Amino acid sequence: MTYYLKSKQKGNRGEALVESILSEHAIVHRIDGSKAVGIDMICEWVHDENPIQLLFAIQVKTKTIKLKIKSPKSNLNLLEEYNGSINIKPATLQYWKGFDFPVFLFLVALEKGKPEIFYKRYTSIVHGLQENTKKPFY
Repeated sequence: MTYYLKSKQKGNRGEALVESILSEHAIVHRIDGSKAVGIDMICEWVHDENPIQLLFAIQVKTKTIKLKIKSPKSNLNLLEEYNGSINIKPATLQYWKGFDFPVFLFLVALEKGKPEIFYKRYTSIVHGLQENTKKPFY
């Protein structure tokens, strides 16, 4: 008998939600789950209706979690900052380090009610410039 595990269902819902939202701003190329090794999507930014040849990678984690607000406004991007970290395997971090474009972790938090989406850019983390636990989610 074949099973469609609850964990797989939750992950698929999170990836579909992130893809749906990113599609307003980027061309999203989803990587087949059977071939994914640390990246779920590769995206290209779009300005108006024009692809602008800026690529970025996405890893989606869907968790039952509630992040706590760290700051109401970031000096970097004026977004709210949230404390939190997700455990990423060292081999995955090393893999991400090899990309010549940014890698973002998107967290889909499924804490009672509607899902919330947060992101964290991992470029400075994989290059040892910032600790995962110190860098906020937005």
